[in-house]
Amino acid sequence: MKKIKIIVLSSLLLSIFQLLLNNILTQDVQAKTLSVNGVYWLRGIQPASNEVLHNPYVDGIALRSKWNQVEPREGIYNWADLDKEVFDAVANGKKVSLQVTPGIWTPDWVYTAGAKAFWFKWDKKYWGQPVGTDIRIPIPWDNVYLDKWLQFIRALGEHYASNPNIVLIKMTGVNCSTEETYLPSSINEALTDIKGNFVCMSNNDVANWQKAGYTRLKVEKAWRAITDTFAQAFTNQSLAIQIVESFPPIDDNGILIPHRKKDWQITNDFIHQGLQTYGNRFIVMNDSLSAFWIKKSVVALAKQGVTTAYQMAWFVTGDRTYRMNHGKSDNPHIILQKAIDKGITAGAEYLEIYPVDITNPEFKDIIMYVHEKLSLQ
Repeated sequence: MKKIKIIVLSSLLLSIFQLLLNNILTQDVQAKTLSVNGVYWLRGIQPASNEVLHNPYVDGIALRSKWNQVEPREGIYNWADLDKEVFDAVANGKKVSLQVTPGIWTPDWVYTAGAKAFWFKWDKKYWGQPVGTDIRIPIPWDNVYLDKWLQFIRALGEHYASNPNIVLIKMTGVNCSTEETYLPSSINEALTDIKGNFVCMSNNDVANWQKAGYTRLKVEKAWRAITDTFAQAFTNQSLAIQIVESFPPIDDNGILIPHRKKDWQITNDFIHQGLQTYGNRFIVMNDSLSAFWIKKSVVALAKQGVTTAYQMAWFVTGDRTYRMNHGKSDNPHIILQKAIDKGITAGAEYLEIYPVDITNPEFKDIIMYVHEKLSLQ
């Protein structure tokens, strides 16, 4: 009888020890996933090189992918490329931020399934299609689109949420031509190429949105469904919104807002909803940090205790247009340093820097500086 009691007691103690160990491990994972600080290599065309992966001053890898690449056919997922990059990052002790973007990269099969499209003129001078090309995105509140996109988010979470090195998820789903949360809002504007030559007039996006039944409330409802799904799919990761405050000037009832070129209220509503619902998991970031400009609304949020971050607007290595310096020529080292200083002074938790600047040996001191300032916070 005593032997049985001892065995039972030992089994009980072992169970308690296992529970305590599991609790400690869970707390450790949660602590790791809450830490997003540092300097991040921003994925471009190529995966991170060994030079980046072995760089002790690069804290994280910011992975960016497109929906039509990851799910080329409905329910058929191509995880291989992302898996390889996540594996390499983790093997080298790097944190990972993960982003998959719909918008212009929404797969054709989504439209074939019945999702309604919104057409606009391409206006990007530095990349993408020729200026003036007709491009489509899904209408954000369309039920077919939402159903397919939410299914994808859940699949993404099932595949990656358990990885503690994936510390940050960028929430996407109301997108146009970038990962930033915005929609086309041009009104018969002259579009020019990189040399300043006139190409064509833009569509009247605002009128077209009204014809499509746009209301601020419809977009906000769709965004809430998207962000809630991200939060449920990735329970331990931080959640970021990338803002530019560029939406058609249409109110809750679908009526044109007078004397406005853009609607800022919808972005403020997104931020308020995120802070109220997701608390300290929620991060507000902007992707246009430069030597001459920083988004003041994001700076103001940081002063209120909101976690904020920035992505460089462009790269400085080899850029003879000096886009990061408002077109004014200067030493590239000085330009990048000015941008970095703006972000750090504004209280950024992390900064994303383009690959060519990360690997430029002339900027090694800057990358070290960012790491020391941010990763040790």
